[in-house]
Amino acid sequence: DRHGVGRRQRQMCIRDRLVVVVGSVAGGSGSGIFLDVSDLLRTAIGHAWATTHSSILYLPSVFDALPPAARSGVEHNSYWAISELLNAAWDTSPSLPHHKGAGIAVDGLDRRGASYNFLIGRGNSNLTLTEPNAVFAAVGELLAQLALDDSFATNYNSDHTGNFGASSASCLLYNSY
Repeated sequence: DRHGVGRRQRQMCIRDRLVVVVGSVAGGSGSGIFLDVSDLLRTAIGHAWATTHSSILYLPSVFDALPPAARSGVEHNSYWAISELLNAAWDTSPSLPHHKGAGIAVDGLDRRGASYNFLIGRGNSNLTLTEPNAVFAAVGELLAQLALDDSFATNYNSDHTGNFGASSASCLLYNSY
């Protein structure tokens, strides 16, 4: 039955989607909103792929090339955002009053934030990117590969859903130092 096959194909596409939230822990409203975006994804959409999404979060080192005045308070904001990220991972029964106040159902939420968080700095022991735009371009290339290369996306997804603890280094784009 042609109609039934089409339904199954659409269901497979929805189940296999890969969601990545990109944000920053280096300051501004984005340094805290990534948790809320992840919570909304996990509660509002209702598909398994939304509950197991990942986040790519830029660290303060990405912005080292900016003038000191433009980086004022970045390290402090980053510290608090990462503290919130760690606390969220341990919060097994979040109440989220700000979500409830907006009429967003959060019942059944067993944790906050993305399932997999990747902290991106400007380099590692083998490579240093000196400009923020170079880091953004590298992450953009990763996201383009995830969107356009099925084999790459399958490997990326398999690493964190099946082997994250055993091979997490293979999923990291850049380590911060």
